[in-house]
Amino acid sequence: MSRGIIHIAIIISVTVLLFAARQFLPSLYMYVLYALAGLLLLKLYPEYERDRMKLCKALPLGVLSGALSFVLGFGIIYVITLFYPAGIPETEPVTLSFSDIIMSGLLPALSEELFFRSGLQGTLRRKLKPGYSLLIAAFVFSLFHAPLIKMPAMLLAGIVFGFVYLRTGRISASVLAHIINNILSLLLSSNAFSS
Repeated sequence: MSRGIIHIAIIISVTVLLFAARQFLPSLYMYVLYALAGLLLLKLYPEYERDRMKLCKALPLGVLSGALSFVLGFGIIYVITLFYPAGIPETEPVTLSFSDIIMSGLLPALSEELFFRSGLQGTLRRKLKPGYSLLIAAFVFSLFHAPLIKMPAMLLAGIVFGFVYLRTGRISASVLAHIINNILSLLLSSNAFSS
């Protein structure tokens, strides 16, 4: 059996275990598992290349990409609601407390980017072309976000975050894009804009 097949088997095993665990573990434990799995993959398969863009250029790209993924994702979800009679299932209300911002904005962005971009996409990048590794990681990212009706928007977000990571070579830029996307989603889902 070639090393490439063993590497892909390890990646698939870690991903399947995380997917199974998310069915019964609370969010905080899942964030820890995402981060640990991402760090494990990084340890087994060091990052595919050094930072390709200076931080002063990478971070603005992260901010703009996060806002772009939010706007496009919101547009996709809006169009889905026009054609899907049952609508998108409601999520629990958000109050924009400090703990909501940490638990729904920052922790998921950091832990998910460590796993999906740095761990999964970075590891797949060693075996596949960059575009394929980006699309596979984005697709798996979208599968991990329920309900499935939101999958197109999550796939788009995964592609944007993956592109930022691929273009800059910096996990910090994709984490920032993810944080911006999450914070804007929190603002929209809270009563922050109601009069």
